[in-house]
Amino acid sequence: MNKIISYLALGAALSMTVACDEYDDRYSSEYASVLRLEQYGEYEMTAWTINDSEKFDIRVLRSGHNISIATTATVRAMTDDEWTSYAATYGLKRYYKIPDDCFRFTDEVFDKTVIDFAPKQISGDASVTIISSKLSSFSNSLPAPEAGEDNIICLPVVLETSNGSVLDAQSILLLKVTSKDASLSISSTGFEKISCLSTSNPIIREYNVALSCDNPWGFSVQLENSAELIETYNAANGTRYTLMGASAVEVLDNQQWKPWADTQLDFPAGTRSKIVTVRISPANVGMMDAFAFRVAQPTINIKTDESLLSNIIAVQVKPSTQRIKIPADNIKASTDDGKHTAKNLVDGKRNTYYTSNPEIHDGDPVYGSFVDITLPNPVRYFAFDYMSRFDYFGDGSGIPNEVDIYVSDDGVTWEMCGNIRKMRSDFNNMSQTMTYGNFDAGKEVKYIRWAVVRGGASGLVDHRENNTTAYWSATALYIFGK
Repeated sequence: MNKIISYLALGAALSMTVACDEYDDRYSSEYASVLRLEQYGEYEMTAWTINDSEKFDIRVLRSGHNISIATTATVRAMTDDEWTSYAATYGLKRYYKIPDDCFRFTDEVFDKTVIDFAPKQISGDASVTIISSKLSSFSNSLPAPEAGEDNIICLPVVLETSNGSVLDAQSILLLKVTSKDASLSISSTGFEKISCLSTSNPIIREYNVALSCDNPWGFSVQLENSAELIETYNAANGTRYTLMGASAVEVLDNQQWKPWADTQLDFPAGTRSKIVTVRISPANVGMMDAFAFRVAQPTINIKTDESLLSNIIAVQVKPSTQRIKIPADNIKASTDDGKHTAKNLVDGKRNTYYTSNPEIHDGDPVYGSFVDITLPNPVRYFAFDYMSRFDYFGDGSGIPNEVDIYVSDDGVTWEMCGNIRKMRSDFNNMSQTMTYGNFDAGKEVKYIRWAVVRGGASGLVDHRENNTTAYWSATALYIFGK
C-alpha cells in the first residue's frame, strides 16, 4: 500500500522545479517522483447506446524533486472486495460497480493500464472504454430505485505506483456512467381531426424532427405518408380512413411547395433537428382522407418509438355545405324527459333543446340512450354538428362523452360505423357547436343511430346500466351527408 503523503510534504515536493536533474538529498526519496490523477473524485459521463463504446480519457501527472528517474504508474479498476469496503466506508448505497464485461482499459488487460514515465516526463495518458450495449443491459437489470432516487452506475479507478509516491487525495476516480438511448421525436404526434369545407384555406403543419443528443455521426431517415399507419389506426379504432393522395399534400422544399413524395431527410454531422413543413389543400381531400406522417428507418442505432414519430391528420371535409333537413317525425329517441323531445334536435331553433330521461331508468344494454334518424335519401358519407344547450353549461354533465355511431338498411339491424370518444373535452361553453365525422357507412344507408354510451358528471357514467339517472341533452344534432 502506498504511503500517504502529508499535504505539507507534498507542497514542498511540488515546489521543486521539475527540470532539476540532480537528486536533492534534503528531501526524502519518496518525494522524488510523485504521481496524481488529473481527473479525481466523481466524474460523470454518458454512454450512448447509439455507439458500440464510449471512451473516457485519464491523465496522470508527475512532479517531485527528482523526475530524472523512470517511474511506472498503474491505473486500474478497484477489485470487488475493495469496492465493497470503499462503498461501505462512504455510505454509497445507491452506487453499483460496473461488471467486468462492461469496460476495458486495454485489449490485452481489461482491468488496468500501465504508464511508463521516461526521465523528465511529467504526464502520461490512459483511457477506459465503456461497452455501451452491455452497460445498457446491466442498467436495465438493476432493482428499481426508491422513490425520488436514482441508481448510480460507476467505475471506481485507482492510481498506484511501485517506485515513488501517489498523492492519496488524488488517487481515486469515481467515474459515474449513465446509459442512454439516443431517440428521435417529432413535435406533433398522435391523432388530430380537422373539420372544414372544401373551400377552406389550406392547412399547414410544421414538424420539428429532433435527435435527443449531439450528432457527431451524421445519419438519415425516411419521411412517409404511411398507409400502414392508417391501417393500424383503423383496426384499433373502428374507423375507415383512407390514405390522403399526393395531390392533396405538398411539402416545402427550398422555399417552394412541391407535391408530397416519400423521401429521405438527411442530418449531417452536427445537426440535431430539421423542420418539415406540409400543406394540405381541402379541395383535393377525399371524403375519408387522412395524412399519416411518419419518420422511419434511421441509418444509425437510434431508439425508435412509433408514438413519438407519427402523426395522423384526419381532414374531415363535410360531405355537403347544407345540412340534411330531417322532418320531426323522422327522429325518435329511446327516452326523453317528457317535455324536451328529439324533434327539438332538428327544428333549427336555438332556444329549444332535447333532454333524455333524467329519472331512474334502465338504459339499453347495447345502445345506452340513443336517437334514431331516418334520412329522406340514402347517404354513404355523413358528419354531425352537435350543439350544446343554449341555456346551461355548468359542469358539462349533459354533454355525452362517448358515442357509438350505427347505420342500418332497414332500421332494425344495426352495424357500428364509428365512435366518438372524450367528446366532453371539446366543449367549454353553452351553445357551442362541434363537428363529428366524417363517417363512412361502406354503402348507402337510410338509417343512422346516435348512441350515447358514456357521460354524466364524470364522463364515465354508463348509459347502458340498469337504474341509472345518467342523461344527455343538446340544442341541435344536424347531419351533413352525401
